[in-house]
Amino acid sequence: MSGNLPDGGQMIVDYLVQEKVPYAFGLCGHGNIGLIDALYERSSDIATISVHHETVAGFMADVYYRVSGQPTATFTSCGPGSANLPICLANSFFDSVPFLAVTGNVPTMRWNPKDKSRFREVVYLALFEVLDNAYNDMFQKALLKLYTLPPGTHSVGHAPELFTILRLREKEKENGVAADSAENTKYILYPDPPLGDEEIRLLQDLSPDMRFITPTMLPVIEYQVESL
Repeated sequence: MSGNLPDGGQMIVDYLVQEKVPYAFGLCGHGNIGLIDALYERSSDIATISVHHETVAGFMADVYYRVSGQPTATFTSCGPGSANLPICLANSFFDSVPFLAVTGNVPTMRWNPKDKSRFREVVYLALFEVLDNAYNDMFQKALLKLYTLPPGTHSVGHAPELFTILRLREKEKENGVAADSAENTKYILYPDPPLGDEEIRLLQDLSPDMRFITPTMLPVIEYQVESL
């Protein structure tokens, strides 16, 4: 390792080697040259596989774990290069497949300290996600409290969570867990966006031991507000 102190790329590669990560899949580009240099220095400890498209790197990391059980890493350039990863990242997230996605960035010295708008935009986006998740959690808990729903009703706010529950129930059936008795029936509240009748029927066919509840199926509660 060159130099007295490791740089950021060398620290990342040192960690990958420490965790016995066998491969790094990626594409050389703006913002990741330092990482590629570090991978070259440790080429005897971790192999670098170059691809022609960032999405390929993501799916290679995904499939390698499914076959071997070993997590790997990907590296992509800043900007559009890393923007090619979300599809494979979402696919891995859906099936709980781990891999480390290292994305490039421009040196901080190139950031314009007088232009606070970009930094502020990042902070606002992060804050929006936090508040959005908090609102969804409060909204779902309010629905469970407002209506008389069966005990143990699960509330999910996003489709991936809903289909994850369906897959878990399928695994329970494969393992011989009884699902046709009343005590094993799962009630799922899917508040936003509301499910339509066709979607309810489709999900019911996929998992007959579940009962899906959506706001359009709940009675309207009227409140009388006195004017001030």
